[in-house]
Amino acid sequence: MQIRLGRGEDGMTIELLEPWEVERNDFLARFLSANGAGPHHFTFKTADVQAELKRFEALGFDPVGVNFSNSLWQEFFIHPRQSHGPVIQIAQPGHDEGSMTQLLVRAMAGEHTAWGEPWWSATDLARGSAVSTLEQVVIVTPDLDAGVTFYGDVLGGVVDRTVRTATITWSGGTVMLEQAEIGRPRIDRLEMSGDNVADEHVEQGTRFVAV
Repeated sequence: MQIRLGRGEDGMTIELLEPWEVERNDFLARFLSANGAGPHHFTFKTADVQAELKRFEALGFDPVGVNFSNSLWQEFFIHPRQSHGPVIQIAQPGHDEGSMTQLLVRAMAGEHTAWGEPWWSATDLARGSAVSTLEQVVIVTPDLDAGVTFYGDVLGGVVDRTVRTATITWSGGTVMLEQAEIGRPRIDRLEMSGDNVADEHVEQGTRFVAV
């Protein structure tokens, strides 16, 4: 299930996952067994996933989960051993659904998308009376320079840096890096804004903070 935390081009989308057809692909079951519930991956979309695969390999990365068999969604992943924090998914959609604003208009009208056999929730989940916006995902890291290199240089984000933090922005979202005395980089929190945002709390292993 995907949930838009924001309106139109403001905010970001969260994807909720649970194990499914584990006998065919147990990646999420293994993750949950090792780490428990919590943030899993960032998705970066590209117009040419095969070119991106070659670029990552040329940079010394070892992509995993390479799958170009589905014309609607081709992808590969960078394991946390080589990414800076979460799993990184690089994906090429096989269709253009327009802007997020246009997609949300169709979703609110109950229209299906181009994805195989997608569906909008038949349970008619209630929508909040006000919009909550996911402003940024915050990663704590022992090596700010390495984080800036990965998210800025490798993943093409626009970097705004101070001594102990760096904000990296793309057209679809924002990541903040914070220098910290920890063993390895990890997602620390999701920062939210909006009139109906709850106080700091943890849901499914993920820390939400109002800003």
